Amino acid sequence: MASLFYLLVPYGAIKGIDSRRRAWYIASILFCALGVPSKEIVVTAPFAIALYDRANRSDALSQIWCERRYYYLGFGVPLLLLVFLIWTTRTAIALVSSGWVFGNMRLTSAWQLPIICG
Repeated sequence: MASLFYLLVPYGAIKGIDSRRRAWYIASILFCALGVPSKEIVVTAPFAIALYDRANRSDALSQIWCERRYYYLGFGVPLLLLVFLIWTTRTAIALVSSGWVFGNMRLTSAWQLPIICG
């Protein structure tokens, strides 16, 4: 799943750069946001796009920033999603490790969390 979204992010970016249509940029950001929950590595896709953009499409990073500033700022949404997912996961694991009580069952290890919450 993560590989699919990781490939769709630059695909949407390249289509957006070629066609100058905002919908492709939005789709690229959406693909990144959908890929982050499947595997965190997808959050690096914007950096791969920036490298591609710099190497093949423009002469300087300042030119890229002037032309597609809002597109790259839009990748803050998947980054915030990743921070949220990491924070909630660590909070849930901390609750489990401290012996958080769920109904009549006492949780004592983190491996039980997906069974109960999933």
